[in-house]
Amino acid sequence: MRDLQEINSGYRIRDADTLTQKAKTIYLYLRQRSGRNGKAWPGVKTIAGDLGLSESTVRRGIRELQEKKLITVCAAYRENGGRTSNRYFLR
Repeated sequence: MRDLQEINSGYRIRDADTLTQKAKTIYLYLRQRSGRNGKAWPGVKTIAGDLGLSESTVRRGIRELQEKKLITVCAAYRENGGRTSNRYFLR
């Protein structure tokens, strides 16, 4: 079986040795969900459900990816001012 770090068409995660397995999984999930522009916007609940993780684990993984500067997270809002899924920009 291929290494998790190289699942996405040979893509290798920078600083993968210092990431937890769950953060790697979340990063690869976001990579798969992103377009060519590297932007993805699944909700935490969706990520958790798709990956079989708790929402708190997903939040910790996202925070870890932000700390390693592998993703940038931007809050997103509806026209009425209500919150919607964050936007994730992969680097």
